[in-house]
Amino acid sequence: ERFVGGLSAGARGALLSRLRKEQDTAEEAPEGVAVTEECFTRMDLDSDGVISKWEFETFLKENDRSKNEPPTREQLTAVFIGSGVPFVGFGFMDNAIMIIMGEAIEIKLGLMLGITTMAAAAVGNTISDVAGGGMGAYIES
Repeated sequence: ERFVGGLSAGARGALLSRLRKEQDTAEEAPEGVAVTEECFTRMDLDSDGVISKWEFETFLKENDRSKNEPPTREQLTAVFIGSGVPFVGFGFMDNAIMIIMGEAIEIKLGLMLGITTMAAAAVGNTISDVAGGGMGAYIES
């Protein structure tokens, strides 16, 4: 109780998380008790049967799996493809709608309203932007 009370909130959370993970491992494996005992034995650096704050913090530092390692080439490729393909799809759809709508507006309304080609393109772009906002989720999935 004194040991846990002396830990910071983050260290207490890490201990609880680790104990839950060890408990899950213990429930899965028939030798679960041995796994938990082995974990606490590794924590108890001076083999006195008590885990001090220093021993616990040392254990956390040595077993930190969140170290910042550079991503592998395979990971970078997966991110590139996963984020690049939707951009290409969205760009194709956005430009296609802009061109089609701009031309349709120029042909149908250009003469009637007396607007220029650039104005028709601007209205087509606005329609394309609205359509893109609504279709973005479908393209990304």
